[in-house]
Amino acid sequence: MSDHSQISHAREREIIVRLFLGMIREVYSHRFKGQTGIHVGAQMEAIFITMAVMVGQFEHREMSAFKIAQYLAMPRRTVTRKLAWLVEQRQIIKTGHTYGLNPDRFPNSPAEAKFIRTLKSLIQKAAHELRS
Repeated sequence: MSDHSQISHAREREIIVRLFLGMIREVYSHRFKGQTGIHVGAQMEAIFITMAVMVGQFEHREMSAFKIAQYLAMPRRTVTRKLAWLVEQRQIIKTGHTYGLNPDRFPNSPAEAKFIRTLKSLIQKAAHELRS
């Protein structure tokens, strides 16, 4: 095993990496798990694109494939392909040249509330560890 003392801010990096991975696992489990042939690694682009659409919607900004590609520094072709798949999966909806969240996939339900509580708990735990 390598010596962590040679890595700058090793403890903080570990906490942040565990938070990031934990959140990605939760998002994957909640949104994509159970779909045949789809594993978390294969869906990272779709997860990031969905999050970019979410940010745009919450900030009242229309998000086109071009804007999403710019925002994520991803090839537009990749973004366009993944957006088509996300629309097909009903994760997001397309209106003209822009994309938004599919409200049917983000209902006010006990499962959604539990999902949000789980994410908040991961963030709060990491914040507490970083303050310690």
